[in-house]
Amino acid sequence: MTPEQLWQEFVEKYPSYKGKSYDAFTFGDKPDELLQLVLCGKKTATSCVYKGGKTSQVGDISIILDSAGNARAIIEDTKVSVVPFSKVDADFACKEGEGDKTLVTWRKIHEAFWKDIKPDTLLECEAFKLLYQDIELDIHENQNNG
Repeated sequence: MTPEQLWQEFVEKYPSYKGKSYDAFTFGDKPDELLQLVLCGKKTATSCVYKGGKTSQVGDISIILDSAGNARAIIEDTKVSVVPFSKVDADFACKEGEGDKTLVTWRKIHEAFWKDIKPDTLLECEAFKLLYQDIELDIHENQNNG
């Protein structure tokens, strides 16, 4: 399903979102694994290196794509902050949902992903809520895997 198709399906069910804009993206170097964490409720936050300028805002909508480019989920930002890598806290690390959800593991995973990260490198940290997911694709996948 394309982002446009998923969005249309979503706004038909939730018309109060009609007219809002959205971005579409895949997560990091493990898009399918991280997407599954969102779909099962373990991942409710994400981060990226802050490049200066405009940040995401509370209420921003994003469509998450799988590694094949299929639109799978719609999320809405609930909190956005810019903080140095060294100041990311354990609560945020847990909300990212990776590994054992500890700050130590979060730092190891993100140091490996960003490679040249420094303690004072600014990150845009976003907490979000899952608004919608492509249920039909999940049912199809479960039939193929079951």
